[in-house]
Amino acid sequence: MNVKFYTFSKRVNSTARPTGGTDYTVILKEPSSVISPRLDLIWTGTGSPTAFNYAYIGDFGRYYWIQNWEYQNRKWTATLSVDVLASWKTEIGNSSKYILRSASEYDNDVFDSLYPATGGERMDDITASTGWIPDAQNNGCYVLNVSGLNNPANTLGVTLFQQTAAQAINTIWMAFNDIYQISTDFSSITDVQTALEWLGSSVINAGTDISQYLNGYMWFPQIFEDPTLTPADIKLGLIRAGQGIPIKASSFQMHRALALPSWVMLRNKWESCAPYTSYTLEFMPFGTIQLDSLALVNYGGCFVLCDVDVFTGIGVLHVYAGTQMEGPLLAMRTAQVGVPVQFGANKLDIGNAVNSILGGISKAETANPISAAAGVLNAAISLVPDAVSAGNMGNMTSIGRDIHLWIRSLDHVDMDIPEQGRPICTIKTINTLAGYTLCRDGDISAPATQGELDQIAAYLTGGFFYD
Repeated sequence: MNVKFYTFSKRVNSTARPTGGTDYTVILKEPSSVISPRLDLIWTGTGSPTAFNYAYIGDFGRYYWIQNWEYQNRKWTATLSVDVLASWKTEIGNSSKYILRSASEYDNDVFDSLYPATGGERMDDITASTGWIPDAQNNGCYVLNVSGLNNPANTLGVTLFQQTAAQAINTIWMAFNDIYQISTDFSSITDVQTALEWLGSSVINAGTDISQYLNGYMWFPQIFEDPTLTPADIKLGLIRAGQGIPIKASSFQMHRALALPSWVMLRNKWESCAPYTSYTLEFMPFGTIQLDSLALVNYGGCFVLCDVDVFTGIGVLHVYAGTQMEGPLLAMRTAQVGVPVQFGANKLDIGNAVNSILGGISKAETANPISAAAGVLNAAISLVPDAVSAGNMGNMTSIGRDIHLWIRSLDHVDMDIPEQGRPICTIKTINTLAGYTLCRDGDISAPATQGELDQIAAYLTGGFFYD
């Protein structure tokens, strides 16, 4: 029997075949097999044949590893075992299999869980200004909710007025502090006529139940109407309490786009997604929101849309994938954006006020206007009202902070693509690939023994090199 011997270096799990080789005539020992033949070689050369580690037996059509050389009675005996990957390379290469990993072709969109994360990380912060500034005196506006006929066209029965801080203070003062203001101003009442005129207007003001008209104040970190518009008078029942701009808009909308940095987009997609990379949106007062990493990477960022209701001050936040709202909705949150404002009022028993003031006039010298005025003034001063509060005090500390998209990316261990490949997860013909290959299943069609087919399946599903 003729056998070709080689000195050949390759991996055990490789389909590589040697070239060249040296032909020798051998005797097949008994008992023997196709899978593990034993050969006697009459060595006529110098040295020994032990340098040969590989063989090809044409009669069997198979390649073999030489397991061992033994010398006895001037003969060398070689023990062989079949190399199924080299022997059936053609059949293996022509097979179409579902390839899990490959060193020559892979899909960077497929997540690779082979490499664990390390303790190292990279942080980044993408910011965008909300345009909201927590300064009630110089920014934003006060919104006054008033019942009544300030706006007959308003089917909701209320009118909202946009005011500056100064206008809001003036309205509150005029609505609630008329008696106290005049009673502490000694120069405003100098005669009986002025006292009586003041008494009439003050009784009307104080006798009006303001609470049924003034529904509340709220401060917003933005404006709803053009502040250069001509303000209108605000009527609280019979009282004209300052001015403001009637609000026509029912809500205020703010939107921002936050694009992912280039270093995120240039990486393999699986490295820029969970579990290696996380994305947290911070938008106060809505809080922090964990966003879908895959959607962000697919669309290159996120689009933040905030609608603030002028009646309730409630903001609704929508976060979309993509910098132009072209992607799917990632999150929706609600929060109190408008800040309820607590304001002070003066509570006065109008019946006692009238009796006391009239009593002061009756006791005064009617022929002496100055004495009468003094009586009125003294009675009014004695009726300093009790302070009460209306509304709730809101919180401005969270408003005005920039929008932040926090990116936290964990490092992973070094990759070894030549030896471990990368995920491809598709059906391929094996001979179109090269190097490391891992198949989901290893069944092939070949005129091999069952034992050989089992070995081939084990190599294909355990990882082999198609060389």
